[in-house]
Amino acid sequence: ARVVAAQFATPTACRLAGAAAASTSARLACPALLLHTLHAPLPLPSAAAGTPPASQRWAPPAAVWRRGFAKKKKGKGGDDSNGDGDGLMPDIGEMKLQMEAARDNLQEKLSRLQSGKANPAFIESIKVEAYGTEQPLHTMGTVTVRDGNTLVVNLYDTSVATKVEKAINDSGLGLNASAGGETVLVPVPPPSAETVKAMEKLAAEYGEAAKVSVRGARQTALQKAKKAGATKDELKGLEKYVQALTDTMIKKMGEDVDAKQKMLQGVS
Repeated sequence: ARVVAAQFATPTACRLAGAAAASTSARLACPALLLHTLHAPLPLPSAAAGTPPASQRWAPPAAVWRRGFAKKKKGKGGDDSNGDGDGLMPDIGEMKLQMEAARDNLQEKLSRLQSGKANPAFIESIKVEAYGTEQPLHTMGTVTVRDGNTLVVNLYDTSVATKVEKAINDSGLGLNASAGGETVLVPVPPPSAETVKAMEKLAAEYGEAAKVSVRGARQTALQKAKKAGATKDELKGLEKYVQALTDTMIKKMGEDVDAKQKMLQGVS
């Protein structure tokens, strides 16, 4: 093919190709040069466009939620010890959702810590021991406001009336519920210094429990990375990024608790 092409390659055409080798028209004008181009190996990428070192592959980590590792751990006999094939970086998006869920749960609990005005949210999430398990009070019945200072639980099943009454009274919210027939009455007393202090303490406890959940999500993500075969540099980058997310979420939770405690102090 090269010989045939050379027979049709005129001096003028080849001079044109030599003068503008990068031009598509020049390559078409010289069949020999065209064939040479088609058979020539592809150029390798330059060093300037090379892959950055492993320590820099994390920048920015948020842009890559899942990625494979170049190496995978091998057990005895060459099998993949973790059973994950090439291994995948833990889903950072999943970890963030877990952290956000922990904060949502904290805010829901803090919303119950109100005094001086009847509000169904004050008691709806109280856990009730019934049917062999713990269930939120709102699954036991609807909660309505009778007047500005009284909540009424309209039960779906009257057999759990005393259990609902006990759960409310043991909630630490300073309430004194009373069961009667199909309802449980919950007077909401004016705030006292003792009641406010008890709710401030509960707010702090809720906050600490939420922070434990966030740290647990962080630890789970790191453990998954190690199991997937992350390199030392990759783990270092992941730890830095995940710790920043953890610190931010814990700070927000602390602000939620502080705001609730100030609100409680303002009504006392």
